[in-house]
Amino acid sequence: MSKIKLEAKKRDLSIKAKDLLKSSRLPWVVYWPKSEAISVDMDYQQFRKTFLIVKKWTIFTLSIDWKDIDVIVKDFTLDDLYDTLKHIDFIQIDPKSKIKAEVQIVTSWESAAVRLWWVLRQEMRSLKIQCLPADLPESVSVDISKLENFSSIVKVSDMELSDKVKVLVNWTLIVASVIVPRSVAAASA
Repeated sequence: MSKIKLEAKKRDLSIKAKDLLKSSRLPWVVYWPKSEAISVDMDYQQFRKTFLIVKKWTIFTLSIDWKDIDVIVKDFTLDDLYDTLKHIDFIQIDPKSKIKAEVQIVTSWESAAVRLWWVLRQEMRSLKIQCLPADLPESVSVDISKLENFSSIVKVSDMELSDKVKVLVNWTLIVASVIVPRSVAAASA
């Protein structure tokens, strides 16, 4: 997984968060595993452009005044009225410690059953995994070419994953299946 570099500076806590937002600065908090949190801020527009294209578990390299650290998004707050970011929390990650993440499942190939006008039913959209930050995939793909009729299913155990990635869900869970469209089912009834 590629890392995205962000520039930030230590936040002057005498300035309120709403005043920072008015001056187009985004307040952040970076949580450290073994010490207290640090408040930082950065240019709102720079981060907004980046935040719109990243996935949930993207690793950021955050450059704060004195050094670079790897972080992931812990939580963020949106303004409901204007759909803008109000605040964001990061947590520092240790490159030598495994992290738990939820990555997107992407279907690949084509199913013979879907070509016959049946409908693909994707039961799972994401997969909970555990791995080192360097081994964290952006997404995992599932081959749906095995779906040949409505009794065919694809399970988590059918997915091809790196041996560096540990799956944290039951291997027998169904990822995808096919169903007969309602219009076909109603016509045959």
